[in-house]
Amino acid sequence: MLQPQFLIGRYSVLGPLGAGGMAEVYLARPAGADATRLVALKCLRPAMAQDPENLIAFEDEARILSQLNDPRIVRFYESGNSGGTYFHALEYAPGASLAEVLDALRRQGRTVPLEAVAAIADDLLGALHAAHEARGRNGEALGVVHRDVSPQNLIVCSGGGCKLTDFGLAHFLTQVHLDAPDTVAGKPPYLAPEQLSRVHHDRRADIWSAALVLYELTTLHHPLAGVSDLETILRIRTEPIPSLSSFRGDIPGAFEGVLRLALSRDVAERFETAEVFREAIRFALPKTRGGRSVRRLLLSAFPERARKRRRMPLRMRALWAALLVAGLSLAAAAWLRLSSARTPNPITTRGHR
Repeated sequence: MLQPQFLIGRYSVLGPLGAGGMAEVYLARPAGADATRLVALKCLRPAMAQDPENLIAFEDEARILSQLNDPRIVRFYESGNSGGTYFHALEYAPGASLAEVLDALRRQGRTVPLEAVAAIADDLLGALHAAHEARGRNGEALGVVHRDVSPQNLIVCSGGGCKLTDFGLAHFLTQVHLDAPDTVAGKPPYLAPEQLSRVHHDRRADIWSAALVLYELTTLHHPLAGVSDLETILRIRTEPIPSLSSFRGDIPGAFEGVLRLALSRDVAERFETAEVFREAIRFALPKTRGGRSVRRLLLSAFPERARKRRRMPLRMRALWAALLVAGLSLAAAAWLRLSSARTPNPITTRGHR
């Protein structure tokens, strides 16, 4: 069992999970009745907390997450401030980011089965639609746009399925923090053209980003990434997108067409909603077995986890065998005691005769 390293509020920090430009994430365990539950503790970096705008943005993220309730979105528990450390307590989803999975598969020279592509697409687009359609406590539309859909922000769960995370750059109607006029929110390789132009953008920007993630998932190649952010931005604006079939030969034509629609530079030509996009992919790709195909993908990317899983049953079988032997021994001893108690005394028997 992991031992606590330090405390943040009522949370015992067990170790690091990851880090980004704004925050660090730790595996932690709460005190009290929830002590059996592990959480992901997202902590704003001290240097970032010095800027009031960053604090407002961090609080905005908590406000939006607290109103999202979907199993494909990482759950929000609470936020707080412990001695100047601002944190969110979030659901801990064991697994790996999609970015880590893709990097591992590239090193191995493997491709992603289309069944797994379909399963991940289903969860990603389902999570986005749930966020886009979310309503506040009074039934008002929140107008959520994630704005940072990327492989880094999608968790491939060891139990199967995927979860969308990191709403730190999300836009919604009632947010307090607003972007500076000269800034663009998000990771350059996954930004939609309208985001780069700093014009009004809506949920269809997330549809573009999700389509790029699915393109990369299918081909293990980002079609618009350059050697620098500037080159990437120029490519997003003007570069033709290669066909999926130029990277692998088993791509259904219907799926190629679906991604081309989602990657239209003209916003009006894209799918109106993530749900329509999702249904189109369901039609275009083979029927998926969901969590099972995602689990297999994770284990193929990280075979050491598969070996660990295979070792566990051996240990469990050894434990069960030991328990069975002990149980049989106790049963045999009890039977012998019972048998000896029931056997007549031979001297007494002869005497009665």
